[in-house]
Amino acid sequence: MPTQPCQPGCTCGRHKSSACKPGCTCKRHARTSVIDWKDPEAVKTYARLQSRERYATDPEKIKANTKRYRDKMKAADPDYWRKRQTQFDRAWRYGLPREQFFELLGSQSGNCYLCRSPLDPEARRGIHLDHDHDCCPGRRTCGQCTRGLTCDKCNTGIGAFGDDPELLRLVADNLQAAIERLNR
Repeated sequence: MPTQPCQPGCTCGRHKSSACKPGCTCKRHARTSVIDWKDPEAVKTYARLQSRERYATDPEKIKANTKRYRDKMKAADPDYWRKRQTQFDRAWRYGLPREQFFELLGSQSGNCYLCRSPLDPEARRGIHLDHDHDCCPGRRTCGQCTRGLTCDKCNTGIGAFGDDPELLRLVADNLQAAIERLNR
């Protein structure tokens, strides 16, 4: 690395930061945000922004690299993606250990705790972990606010209604009234 400063107006970026003048807009000095590396949410936000910047510069290259990686993993193990997305692994990511997942599934007799339809642990989107979003607002749960395992339809439905039982009752009553009115 050269130690001497560039001539005024140089933008080569190969010089030490000591060569920069006050008000410099090089890459090193353009960043004004300070990241609190101890805050996990700040780190996630930073990583997301960095990922978006990289994607914006050359999306086709990112897509090609991703496809190459997936093809490599699929060639090494054809069941890689299916195994990766098994239900208990997904539940573990959301804060429920594997043993607790199967214990909960057994206590519900293998059925959705809301509609009582059978749950398929091998289905890709067959089982969802329902938890109180007032306690844990994100996707991950503390494990203490877990309400039960649900099917995809119930999970989508209660999420769409904001986990509000009164709103669900109102919708059910109005739907029932509409069906009766049409069947007269």
